[in-house]
Amino acid sequence: MIPIIPKEMHLSTSSQVSLTRRAFLKTSGAIAGATAAATLLTSCESTPQALQTIEQTVQLQTPVTLGVLLPHLKLNPLVGQQVLDGMRLYSNTSAQRQINLVVHEVGVGQYEAHRAAQELLDQGGIDMLVGVVNPMLISPFHELLQERQTFLLIADVGADVVRSQHKNPYVATHSLGYWQANYAMAHQLVRRFGRRAVLVTSFYDSGYDSVYAFRYGFEEAGGQVLETLVTHRLIDDAAHLADVIEQIKALRPDVVYLVSSGRDAEEFAQAYAAAGVQIPLAGASFSADIHASQVPPISTVMPWARELATDENQAFVSNFEAATGRPADALALLGYETALLIDTALSEAGGDLRDVAAMQQALANMRVTSPRGLLTLDIDNQHTNTPLYTGIARYNGGKVQYESLEELTLPAGSDILSQQLRTSVKSGWCNPYLCF
Repeated sequence: MIPIIPKEMHLSTSSQVSLTRRAFLKTSGAIAGATAAATLLTSCESTPQALQTIEQTVQLQTPVTLGVLLPHLKLNPLVGQQVLDGMRLYSNTSAQRQINLVVHEVGVGQYEAHRAAQELLDQGGIDMLVGVVNPMLISPFHELLQERQTFLLIADVGADVVRSQHKNPYVATHSLGYWQANYAMAHQLVRRFGRRAVLVTSFYDSGYDSVYAFRYGFEEAGGQVLETLVTHRLIDDAAHLADVIEQIKALRPDVVYLVSSGRDAEEFAQAYAAAGVQIPLAGASFSADIHASQVPPISTVMPWARELATDENQAFVSNFEAATGRPADALALLGYETALLIDTALSEAGGDLRDVAAMQQALANMRVTSPRGLLTLDIDNQHTNTPLYTGIARYNGGKVQYESLEELTLPAGSDILSQQLRTSVKSGWCNPYLCF
């Protein structure tokens, strides 16, 4: 029997075929094993039960082709590439079956996401869709997914709560729990620093539920958000951060909480340090994961850190860097876990991606160990349950290091918050967080 060669193709570029030695041996061995099992069972008996066992054994080894919707790599190359390479890493090193990836880059907006999904499905041979898209954008997908009997797993940072009107039996969401991290951190900051906070968010980081989640959590814990200050607006000049910092000094909060990412977060942190502000600075995940010199330590909470001392995490970190030449980050983890969830759910569902009820049940009952710990999906509420970790982000030579890592329990009130947000009207950005 000739093994099927894995393929990975970008619709926006030329077709590519890739086969690692490990993947080749794993595929050959899996098919050979299934064939041997079938031969052995056939020689022993030919009852319907035996034939069903043969079919299931072979089916579990059947390759699966995923249509992957990624943010256009020219718009934000880091986000899409890290997620994709995380999926590749799991597929090539740990998958129970051969996983082929067919990639379609997605432009900005709801129409572009729907068009890309339809083009993937129109080409044929796609068993399942994976989308780095905002869950709010997939309402137009519902009819398409039902018509094609195709399941979609959204891989999302988790800056927004999935609204009730966006739920669909053909869709599940896996995320990094960004809004949960902001909510949990709010409770901790009231206990650690005091009841008065100033919330600072950059323009492109505003408009997501994660901003409101911090305010809600801080006030629920007995604190008061004195002011919400927005930086890096389109009308702001290069000197506007000095004015923001002066406002912070005048308000005299116990803690400043930063909801920002990338260059905007670096610029604010550097200006904050240069101004000699002694008020503690805190933020969640992407606000602290910056690479700049002369920035203050940041108290942070995150779903994952490179420094987590588990065998699974250390293997993931070293294998990702060896495969890509880049350090692993939370986005790479998101891609790795997405492939892990699909692979595991397929095995639990008997390998039939068209059986939507079986896939939903498999995902709902799933308990797997990922590099960040125990991973489960809350299908009803459309979010991931995973550990959160709190610590201090310090900067040395332009490199961030996390110290004093401790697991942080998500406060019980998160269910009430998610329900309030789920039934509310949503305004704000429609694109996935970090994907502008």
